[in-house]
Amino acid sequence: MDVRIPLYLQLKNTLLNRIDNGELLPGERLESERDLSEKYGVNRQTVRSALNVLIEDGVLVKVPYKGTFVAQQIMKPSWGTYDDANDHRGFSSFLKAQGYSISSKVLVSEKIEPTTSI
Repeated sequence: MDVRIPLYLQLKNTLLNRIDNGELLPGERLESERDLSEKYGVNRQTVRSALNVLIEDGVLVKVPYKGTFVAQQIMKPSWGTYDDANDHRGFSSFLKAQGYSISSKVLVSEKIEPTTSI
């Protein structure tokens, strides 16, 4: 376990590996959140967070009252290559890679005194 990587992302990667290795096939139902939390020894909220990231990425599909399933067709976003673990690219880099021009403009610049609560 790598303490530098949040637990939910480690679980996300574990589930992705299961899909890549063919252990979980397209259309197959995943274990329940409770079963996954017991299997991997993590909190259910950690499982829920990992599943939500995979759902947002289009890897999993949640069907109400049925469960969470591996997507029939996994669409990988065209965000460039993120194979290198040390390749930390921000939103600006993402947009530049897509061909957009990035600029910023200062709208207001003033000095203010903080309140006592701050």
